[in-house]
Amino acid sequence: ETSETIGETAGARASVRPGPLELGLSGAWRVAQPVPNAAFERFWAAGADLTLETASRVRAWVESGAGSSWADEDPADGKHATFGYGRMVAAWRLGGASRGAPYVEAFGSAGALDPDFTVKDDFVLENAVGLNGGRWKRWRGQIQLERSRASRNTPASLMDGEPEERRALLLQIGVSI
Repeated sequence: ETSETIGETAGARASVRPGPLELGLSGAWRVAQPVPNAAFERFWAAGADLTLETASRVRAWVESGAGSSWADEDPADGKHATFGYGRMVAAWRLGGASRGAPYVEAFGSAGALDPDFTVKDDFVLENAVGLNGGRWKRWRGQIQLERSRASRNTPASLMDGEPEERRALLLQIGVSI
């Protein structure tokens, strides 16, 4: 059963941009009900990210974070899991020098999640490669191949009924309004 989050959730992000780099720090204080009809509890999360965007159209983004979670072995025991994650994306864009300019962009990404630091072999790993194209910051089409793999002790609630290993082809269209 997934938790329901309510309105008392608060979060903030601050960043600085020295040149082509942007460094961000974020935090959140979430209120959720881990067990239906039980008391609402507070869960924390914090993260850091680094973004690089160069004049040559190379872009990279790295993010890492940790927090407390209700997705553990026994959500009713009052002891919550501590999770950690890391993610990176790298891309190279041809064109798209200004809003509305045509562009094509190749990208790759990789990510990892450890849903509970106290449980061994519960990682979720994901990677993807793809191609974007369209009119920069107006609309884009995307094709993406992705693969995710869950270790044997990954909580079933995180896999949403998916097998331990999943491969997918995604086609997307996005429009900026």
